[in-house]
Formats: sequence, structure tokens, C-alpha cells
Amino acid sequence: MSPPLSVRLNRKAFYKKRCSAEKQISNRMLVVYLIISVSIEQDSDSVGHKL
Repeated sequence: MSPPLSVRLNRKAFYKKRCSAEKQISNRMLVVYLIISVSIEQDSDSVGHKL
């Protein structure tokens, strides 16, 4: 027995929202990773100058 149409539509909308949320999260993770890697590079540069 298949679920009613409204339930199927809601499920589709839910999955769409979830996908977009996951994309946003992965984009944020990428940005955070870039910032961290840049700051680490700057830290290693300053450490190199100290040595």
C-alpha cells in the first residue's frame, strides 16, 4: 500500500531541505578548513622567522 500523496510530497520536500542543509554544512566545513590551513601556514612562517 502506497502512502498518500501529501506524505510523499512532504518526504520529497524533507529530502530536498536535508540535501541543501548538508551542502551548506560541507561548504562551511570547507571554509573553516581553508581558514585553519591558512592560519597554520602563517603560524609556521612566524615560527620559521623566530628560528
